[in-house]
Amino acid sequence: RDCPPDLVADLADRGIMMVGGSALLPGFDQMLRQATRMPVHIADRPDICAAQGLGAMLEGRIEPLVLNPLAA
Repeated sequence: RDCPPDLVADLADRGIMMVGGSALLPGFDQMLRQATRMPVHIADRPDICAAQGLGAMLEGRIEPLVLNPLAA
């Protein structure tokens, strides 16, 4: 209910990307898809992708994503 409009638009366009260990739970993506009626995708390596992204950010290979530029 408290999502910013731009985040809601991204979710509607792209769906939900699952990362982390819970993404590996059998059937969790289908349950989330049915509950939200949105596309649900699982990252290629959900168990390590968040750590890889953080490492890339710390090494300066990617820029951090700012969801609300007014809050920065």
